[in-house]
Amino acid sequence: MESLDPGQSAAGRRVLLLAPHSDDEALGPGGSVACLTRAGARVLPVILARSAGVQGQVPPEQRREESLRCCEILGTDAPLFLDVPSSELRGDPLAAALRLAELVSDSGPFDAVLAPWPLERHPTHRASLLAGVLAAADAAWMNPAADWWGYGAWDALPAAPGVFEIDVTALRKAKTQAVAAHKSQMSMRAFGAAMASRDMAQAVFSKITGDEPRKAVERLMDMRPMIALVRAALDGVQGAARVPAARDALVSWVTAWTANSARELWADASPPSAH
Repeated sequence: MESLDPGQSAAGRRVLLLAPHSDDEALGPGGSVACLTRAGARVLPVILARSAGVQGQVPPEQRREESLRCCEILGTDAPLFLDVPSSELRGDPLAAALRLAELVSDSGPFDAVLAPWPLERHPTHRASLLAGVLAAADAAWMNPAADWWGYGAWDALPAAPGVFEIDVTALRKAKTQAVAAHKSQMSMRAFGAAMASRDMAQAVFSKITGDEPRKAVERLMDMRPMIALVRAALDGVQGAARVPAARDALVSWVTAWTANSARELWADASPPSAH
């Protein structure tokens, strides 16, 4: 796998971080976000969905306070909250996209986006990606050449073409503290421990490209080819028709990417012997 340093040339860049729920801003890309902010980038987190959390009993105000504390630790701008119930986000991603555009249009132009990758199995995470793409793919407040990076929260990204590894060893403490800021979500499930274990496992099983073995690695997918396909699919499409157009383009790209990844994995396989 190739390595990526998000902090390289990050000074002065504007980055939009799309998090499906309060805690995803840290669980998925927390180390990469801390790397960006410490290198001088301005990161604006937007929490899209309102949710009572894993226990189903946490007041929205508490979850917002936890995200505020989390983002202070990561060094980002104060997060914005779309405040859309998860069911509404999944049911009407276009409405969420319009609200998202209104919320962030004065904060751009953005040079990069961090969003859930397209194979997250959590439906609200996929809906968050779709809403983000609908809002930003061809928006005036988005740099047309912006980087689009996909992160995994519920599901780890594979070691596949177009997926990069980020050494977050030096930022493990910041990420751990940011995750721990979501106290309501850490009380019943070991999210923090599971994510730390994933980062460690990815470091152990990834290609070591530095002088010393890394102890924590995050992975990000380069989604720029996917965004280019979505932009083309949305050209001239208006209203509700934009949703299936964007969704079909996403699925088409993921299908091709999966097939290409499999072909590359098996490219060096020996042909079967003739009998």
